[in-house]
Amino acid sequence: MPVLIAMCGLPFSGKSVLAEALSRELRIRLLSYDHGIYPVHSRSAPAGASVAGEYDFVQAIARREIGAILASGESLIYDDLLLQREDRRKLAAVAEAHWADLVLVYLDTPLPVIDERRAANSGTR
Repeated sequence: MPVLIAMCGLPFSGKSVLAEALSRELRIRLLSYDHGIYPVHSRSAPAGASVAGEYDFVQAIARREIGAILASGESLIYDDLLLQREDRRKLAAVAEAHWADLVLVYLDTPLPVIDERRAANSGTR
């Protein structure tokens, strides 16, 4: 039975770092919204789409890709913000449709740490 491990939390909370470490340790495929989904598919959004419309369009693509991976019987770590309950609900529906267990990992990083990381990133990119 495949497992979908979904990383969620604020930007700069450490989701990507933890997702990469888990992927290596567990030998599970990693799919990142920021690095694997959005850069590839955002250009396909309908012309004139609002920011919210583009987000919904790309999220739907991400869910289809996740579903295809789970349908193959492969487990997956998905790295995204997933801050909205509705986004998590839709992801849970994908896992359920493919008989996969869903594990949500919320990184509850203190705001001062996030602010420090964001400031460091703005200098180094």
